[in-house]
Amino acid sequence: MKNDFAHLHLHSQFSLLDGAIKFDELFEEVKRQGMPSVAITDHGNLFGAYEFYKKAKENDVKPIIGCEVYIAKDHTNKTNENNKTHHLTVLAMNLEGYENLCSLVSFGHLQGFYRKPRIDKKLLFEKSDGLIVLSGCLNGEVSHNILKGKKDEAIKVASEFKNVLGDRYFIEIQGTCLKEQIRVNKVLKEIAEKLDIKVVATNDCHYLTKNDFHSHDTLLCIQTNALVKEEKRFRFNGNEFYLKSKQEMMDALDGDEESIDNSILIAERCDIKFETDDYRLPKIDEDINYDGIREISDKSLEEKINNGFINKKDKSLYKERINHEINIIEKMGFEGYFLVVSDFINYAKDNRIPVGPGRGSAAGSLVAFLLDITEVDPIKHGLIFERFLNPERISMPDIDIDFCGEGRDEVIKYVTAKYGKDKVAQIGTFGTMSSKAVVKDVGRVLGFSFADVNKLTNMIPSFRGKVYSLEECYKKVKEFRELVEKDSAFTELYNLSVKLENSVRHSSTHAAGVVIADKKLTESVPLYKDSSANLLLPSTQFDMYSAENAGLIKFDFLGLKTLTVIDKTQKLVN
Repeated sequence: MKNDFAHLHLHSQFSLLDGAIKFDELFEEVKRQGMPSVAITDHGNLFGAYEFYKKAKENDVKPIIGCEVYIAKDHTNKTNENNKTHHLTVLAMNLEGYENLCSLVSFGHLQGFYRKPRIDKKLLFEKSDGLIVLSGCLNGEVSHNILKGKKDEAIKVASEFKNVLGDRYFIEIQGTCLKEQIRVNKVLKEIAEKLDIKVVATNDCHYLTKNDFHSHDTLLCIQTNALVKEEKRFRFNGNEFYLKSKQEMMDALDGDEESIDNSILIAERCDIKFETDDYRLPKIDEDINYDGIREISDKSLEEKINNGFINKKDKSLYKERINHEINIIEKMGFEGYFLVVSDFINYAKDNRIPVGPGRGSAAGSLVAFLLDITEVDPIKHGLIFERFLNPERISMPDIDIDFCGEGRDEVIKYVTAKYGKDKVAQIGTFGTMSSKAVVKDVGRVLGFSFADVNKLTNMIPSFRGKVYSLEECYKKVKEFRELVEKDSAFTELYNLSVKLENSVRHSSTHAAGVVIADKKLTESVPLYKDSSANLLLPSTQFDMYSAENAGLIKFDFLGLKTLTVIDKTQKLVN
């Protein structure tokens, strides 16, 4: 049987501690089954969307970017009273749809958040261009009403979506084989026929294969801080929430081939191509143009000669180096980057916020020195520019800028005011479960004592600062392997831990990274508010690699306590 079926409802590991699917393993399985495309629909976020897109393209699989959003009756209502949240599967058809999805997901996190990142139907309908909507799982509003015996209400909800979205709205039936799902599927088909809405089959995938049920169940226990052996805890009923083949879907849905085929029809309508050839530099003051970098450098050279920082007889040597560097900077299109960095560093200096003298490869740039980005003369110290920018290997300049720990926020406020609050954000990052961390988490939910878990983690060595993976330990550490092989409890702990090792555990914010864009950020990258930190700005839902690949420019604002101590010491001495 030709496997012309596409999974359109799938939770990766970025459905934090709820989905257990890693991208490399996903695309290996998708290709093995011969599926032409697959979607990502994580809970309320787009954390993994760009990485998913890149990996899909590398594997010659068509990526469909979506999200299982949380729909409330009224997103402004910060209670659960008469405002139950329902799930809805939303897929982006094109770039316009992706931008609308980014806006909706960002809105849910920044303005609609109450326990979950919520939007409402009014907002969804306003931003529905380029989106395909599926009616959702058992937690969807249509299915929920059917379960409550309110078929007329279910028809009313489905009709509302159909009237607004037309043929971009589908009734979603699932092949999870739950008795509630089987009962709901029957009524969903009746409603679809009554309202002339197409039906599509999905499977709400949370793990990759049937054998991954136990590792996913363990993950749920880590999320809910419950023990695996507890009777009354959150769990998935049945081990059916995996990446089923077309034949398995046919069997689960009593041979409903039309709903299977509709998954391919939807996949064919979804086609996103990210345009990432250009870096999106922020717009600079109208009175400063990119050509001004040469003029500013020449003027600064004259000032430094007049002030005695540079010997006048070396002027021609410095002029030659300026021309060489600027030719490369212009060729790579990074003039604006230097001007933006120079601007906020000079703001800090003008406002007596201590700034570091410069470090790393940026100290090899004479232009950076002349723009007051660094305070190190690279010619005097024999530093090489090509270590910083090399035309043979085009990548963004990376200047680590140290600010006084107490003044850093003021510089970020200046940048936000200058370029616009909607164009500046900090960069998101993700914590993963390393070998030691995953053993501790899994051991805890399996009911191991602290001492027994430590017995295993203490055998995990590190080499040159890198901790061994669990498989490396098993191969190379004799006492580790013997403990795992001889004791069945430790065998289970090891097997589950290997499955979950390096899974994403939580989202947080990069210590220094800030992006400044040329247009509203939510048009191209989703944002969220990191609740674990008291931050001035929202964070991107992409990590720094995905953000940079998507064309955003990263600036590093590091808060350095050393500068604060030096500054306070100077003031006290004076």
